[in-house]
Amino acid sequence: MKFKKNKPPKILYVYSGKAKSDSGGLDLVVRQQIQALVENGFLITFISRGKYESQNVKNITFKVTPANVISFLPARYYYHAQHRFFSFISGIYLIFKRFDLVIGWQLQSNFLFKVAKNKSIRCILNCPVTHFAFENKAFKKHFLWPHINVNSLKNEYQISHRILVASDFAKSTFIRNNFSPQKVISIGRGADIKRFSFSKKKQEIFRVIFFGRASERKGIFQALAAWKAAAIENGEFLIIGAIPKELSREIQLNLPANVKILGHLNQPEKVLKKCSIQILPTRMEGLAKSLIEGAACGLITLTTLESGFPVIEGVNGYYIKRENVIHAAKIIRMLYENKPLREIMSLNSAKYVKKELNWNLFRTRFIKSLAH
Repeated sequence: MKFKKNKPPKILYVYSGKAKSDSGGLDLVVRQQIQALVENGFLITFISRGKYESQNVKNITFKVTPANVISFLPARYYYHAQHRFFSFISGIYLIFKRFDLVIGWQLQSNFLFKVAKNKSIRCILNCPVTHFAFENKAFKKHFLWPHINVNSLKNEYQISHRILVASDFAKSTFIRNNFSPQKVISIGRGADIKRFSFSKKKQEIFRVIFFGRASERKGIFQALAAWKAAAIENGEFLIIGAIPKELSREIQLNLPANVKILGHLNQPEKVLKKCSIQILPTRMEGLAKSLIEGAACGLITLTTLESGFPVIEGVNGYYIKRENVIHAAKIIRMLYENKPLREIMSLNSAKYVKKELNWNLFRTRFIKSLAH
């Protein structure tokens, strides 16, 4: 992708979230991408519900949108209405303006990209938390408007010149569905390695942690079952993250005494550094940021291929199958009984994140993806 020489490229960047500076998740990823654009001299028009303060960024902010009127409906309707609004309003804006490149997000870009295509402007699509859409059963269900259906998502895929995914596994799902390896680019994610760092402090107790929203999708029930099957009496299983109201009673039912629910923590790194293993039997992620942060603190990772996390078997963790809790339990038990191996793998985990999954490297990969 070539830009005019001696002229700063003009970028239209659209995101339906708030892009809070103190937030994680997609807000953090968005801010890292915009930071990368600013660092490389791009001129950005940022249409969002939030702002990015920089002399190179023109903010067009919508704090209240028509979607707020239906905020009482289930989350999928509200958020999809929000996505539709930002795709439409940014598409109208694009009709009257000229840019060198448009960057949007999955489910938020259908109309925007159609306008860009008519003006022969290249489009970059961020696909953050899912793999190829048709592998996600949720997209096959039929919901009423304003739910965005799979055909709209398919249009985004087809119109975009580049599809940015968070992991090599996510990329493989697109390639299996006949997308060109040159079109789909894995740019990874990152962790703040100054905040999430390895500590050699003596761990007085063996701890396994589930770090993330304690939901069915992320595998909280399978993780708990594996811990129970491991039968480690003098250890602890910790849960950091919000628990959905509808699952709270089921999760706490027959909960062993050595399981502690800590809820959402503003400084989870303080607890992570006291643990040995992290487990996430998820069935769908882009690349689980919580696993990166945990590994940066030296945690050995037990997770599924679908998490997107780059496990090197026996070096920084082990892949597990979501429903095979006995296999996961055996690994937990083995690591519990083999402290020297735990210490080696813990150090390997921290080193890997520091080298391969830091935000500086993420920004470099993102900028390179624009030039492909």
